Amino acid sequence: MSIHSKLKYADVAVDCFTPQTQLFTYYIPNNITVSRGDLVKVEFKNRNLFGVIFELKSKHQIPKTNLHQIKNILQVVEGFPKLTLKQLKLSKWISEYYHSSIFKAAQLMFPANQNINHQKLYFAPQNFSAKFNSDLEKTIFKQIFNTPGITQKNIENKYGKSARNILENLIKKELILMKEKFAPLNNQKKITLIKFSKEFQPQKRSEYLRKNSHKQKNLLEYMVNSPGGKTYTSLSKHFGYSALNSLIKKNILTKYSTTLSKKIINTKYPEDIIKLKENEKNISKIINSSIKSNAENKKIFLLKYNLPSSKIQIYIEAIRNCINKEKSVLVLAPEISIANELFKQINEYFPKETVLFHSNISQTKRNYLWWEIRQGLHKIIIGTQNSIFIPLHLIGLIILDDEHEDSYKNIDSNPKFDTRKIAEKLSESNNFTLVLSSSTPSIESFLKSNFKKYTLLDAKSNNKKEQKNRYHLIDLNEELKEGNRSPISKELLKNITSCINNKTQGMLFLNQRGSYSHIFCEKCRFILTCNKCNTTINYHNDVKILLCHYCGKKQKPTSICPNCSNKSLLYRGLGTKQLCEIIQSKFPKTKILRLDKDSISNQKQKIKILESFQNGNAQFLIGTDMISKGFVFPNVTLIGMIIGETGLQSSNFRSAEKIFQRIYNLSKIASESKIIIQTYRPNFYPILTGTSQNYPDFFQKEIIFRKTQNLPPYSKIIKLTYSNKNEQLSLNEANKTFTELINIKNILNIKNIEINQPTPAYPAKYQDLYKFQIYIRGKTPHLILQNIKLKQNCVVEVDPI
Repeated sequence: MSIHSKLKYADVAVDCFTPQTQLFTYYIPNNITVSRGDLVKVEFKNRNLFGVIFELKSKHQIPKTNLHQIKNILQVVEGFPKLTLKQLKLSKWISEYYHSSIFKAAQLMFPANQNINHQKLYFAPQNFSAKFNSDLEKTIFKQIFNTPGITQKNIENKYGKSARNILENLIKKELILMKEKFAPLNNQKKITLIKFSKEFQPQKRSEYLRKNSHKQKNLLEYMVNSPGGKTYTSLSKHFGYSALNSLIKKNILTKYSTTLSKKIINTKYPEDIIKLKENEKNISKIINSSIKSNAENKKIFLLKYNLPSSKIQIYIEAIRNCINKEKSVLVLAPEISIANELFKQINEYFPKETVLFHSNISQTKRNYLWWEIRQGLHKIIIGTQNSIFIPLHLIGLIILDDEHEDSYKNIDSNPKFDTRKIAEKLSESNNFTLVLSSSTPSIESFLKSNFKKYTLLDAKSNNKKEQKNRYHLIDLNEELKEGNRSPISKELLKNITSCINNKTQGMLFLNQRGSYSHIFCEKCRFILTCNKCNTTINYHNDVKILLCHYCGKKQKPTSICPNCSNKSLLYRGLGTKQLCEIIQSKFPKTKILRLDKDSISNQKQKIKILESFQNGNAQFLIGTDMISKGFVFPNVTLIGMIIGETGLQSSNFRSAEKIFQRIYNLSKIASESKIIIQTYRPNFYPILTGTSQNYPDFFQKEIIFRKTQNLPPYSKIIKLTYSNKNEQLSLNEANKTFTELINIKNILNIKNIEINQPTPAYPAKYQDLYKFQIYIRGKTPHLILQNIKLKQNCVVEVDPI
């Protein structure tokens, strides 16, 4: 008897709301064979739900009092990729660290679509006469009996949507069985080909067609004179669907499917594919020695660079060494536009091995790629955030480009993971080399390099002084004293005029959308807000609407104050749309492009605008932060930041860091451009160190502030957010949790934890939900959360950005 035959019980992570790592025990029936990592169907609270098997157990490991309560596993989902032991281990860690259900953590490892794409198959075990409620029910039963395993989709296509209710009735009567099967898209791509049917005789082809069937005749002639299978798509494109389908119906032609399989390509790349500078050579040697090393603990490197070209050279050399050892590489980018640029640069050197993987690629293609990568058919993968969970074959290197970017933090769904932390954890368990790269490393990462947890690699350049001299700081307070109330300083206007006259390109940054960002009453000082979100509402002059930038609610503009009824509403504050109008009014013949969330609806449109500007189709590009990422513009001679301290008003303790990074990285957009920073706070240290390109000085000032205030990286923060349509209920739930947390802190006698009382979130109301937050801060905030059961409407965010 094998060991597995004794293990008749399984601990399953079920797809339901559960506290963190909770697993449920199920019995394994004799007709089912399972192993760890299998996706199964189980009954849970009168519902059939998916689950993942994490552990197998024998009967003596189960408490006797629980045996009678244990339900059976209903079925294994066939065709679904089994999670590996390492993936199960990572799922447990994600569940524990980010306080999410263990199934949600495991779901991150599922194929590319993140959903369980399954088919319902039907079987009729016996053919016997029974009382049917209708002729259609009888017909469907016979169809199932004659075609075992027929899918629900095929039945509904043939008999209509009403067949769904009939299938449920037949199951209740126990006349048919239903099984669910995963419908994978594996690495074998199927194509439909056309050939002659067996009955067709070429010499008699003129007898098959009418005299006026010219397209059919041309198609037949083509098929006779061009032997070999032709694809259905190409033939229908050249000869028309009607002609092709007519010949298929006449049984002259027939369709058949075949697969296109790929082979693993192992290409060796010589050392001379790129030329490295001395400093780049030294850095590459250090990275490559880690890639080649068989040491159990590979190093994590923090690559700090000044020039993007230097960074790419180091990437290429590291990738070359990795794939020469027949190992795979993952290069992660914070945004799709950056991933696309990295793909172009890396694919130029490794065209046979490089693939792009992100949400702008079609669902079908991503599924194919996911399976192909799993089989080791692609060696270099360029992707975004969720690509970290692709099951890479023989992973040797992961590179996180611009590791400081907030986009690496998942905030849209649970678990709210940080890609950097996942990469670090994977590096530990899979023993590969990890490179975190940035021109302005995050404070946390740079501090780790100081403590030797990361190895710092500094790709210095010799033109730092030149970069510094490109920056010009404009004090807007002085502009006001001189009577200039325009958002454009005299110096910036002078340079814009020069740029236009010289027919070069320029870029203007303003991190605020819309035309007017604040609408308030001159008499009672009432501020107009969105009634769904309680946030200030913005006016968009081009479409004449008031728009909430959080929930998207639109309102008609008004001049009447809803509070005091006076006709005294004032529209103030500057946005990108108004900035465009100002520049266009001064230079009416100048072609201007605008890029912000209002001007695009998807990433493709964003890339299209950036490429249009890069190709010289406009002289000025005006927009928010998104215009500064992913592209280099060699023809840009002027970059202007309208308000350098934008974002400082937010409650985010990282606001100074973000201001510094934004200003510092402007020099990467265009190597020869003049950079003008307008500000009301010219002596503020992020602005001074950003314009002087002095990262060490900024780090020293910021790290002192963080340490004094006990902020990360000197503490950890966990944020709890309660939401409810009833404001008082939301607050009550938050207060109840706060009291429980304080009690647990006192019982456990934890001294180094600070728990803040519930406060309104920002925005306090979002999409009709009132939100209250609790912050837990200290060395070990996880200890408290491990001892409390949170409600389903409480969102946990560890290490919030």
